[in-house]
Amino acid sequence: MAKKEGQVREGIPYIPQSNELDVSYACYRLQLPLMLRGPTGIGKTTLVSHLANELGVPLVSEPCNEDTVAADLIGRNLPSGWVDGSATRSLRHEDGAIYYLDELGEAREDAIVVMHSLTDDRRELDVSAHDETLRANDKWMLVASYNPFYRIQGKIKPSTAQRFITLDIGYPNEDVEASIVNAHLGNAGDFSRGTSRIEYKPNEKVPIKELVHLANDYRRVAESGDSLTLREGPGTRLVARTARLIQYGLPEMLAIEAGMINPLTYDPEQKQAMKDIAEKLF
Repeated sequence: MAKKEGQVREGIPYIPQSNELDVSYACYRLQLPLMLRGPTGIGKTTLVSHLANELGVPLVSEPCNEDTVAADLIGRNLPSGWVDGSATRSLRHEDGAIYYLDELGEAREDAIVVMHSLTDDRRELDVSAHDETLRANDKWMLVASYNPFYRIQGKIKPSTAQRFITLDIGYPNEDVEASIVNAHLGNAGDFSRGTSRIEYKPNEKVPIKELVHLANDYRRVAESGDSLTLREGPGTRLVARTARLIQYGLPEMLAIEAGMINPLTYDPEQKQAMKDIAEKLF
């Protein structure tokens, strides 16, 4: 049976890096808004999903982008009648909910500002277009995330940032990241789905430690600002997906190129330089 909106999907378990779960639970109990700040694909959304599962409350998400406006959160009047936005839907859950604004920094300013009344002691949302005010109950929590390394996301102003308890979620250390990647692999199982030009044999010996080491090499390059000029290093999500390609049976360098290099750059020189780094390990 398909999951309805607001229900939490079971997925990969969240493996803590430090004390981020302690801070998250404290914010829930104290009714404080939480901001998760960190690079792409390092588990911010997985943490929120894990939190909702552990607390037994629905998760209502709003994936923000440059077209996200206040009406997407509050709702709007249509010819057919009033339609709730994601924020109003989350507030109507009688048993509480976690409302997750994913990549808040990409939303338009009016969408960001409209959340201010939910991040202070009022914990309410003025829905003037529908002539009502919604108040959060004691089991409702606002969580937002953003990527400070992405230039678009510099729009989060101090007046917004200082409304949140903030956790910096960085790249995991190599041991933790290897555990996360291993959790994504699970059992190789049966990969047969239709026909394929080539029959690949599942690889039972995925070089997880080497992939994590390679990812950290790429991250150091991105941070150094040298001739590769990568905007950002690979997140754990890319490492895990590359590992799954290798587990499926693809050659290691093919999997690395498709799973970790190509998503980071289109530039031929950058791609070749990244291949050269990979070939020293594989």
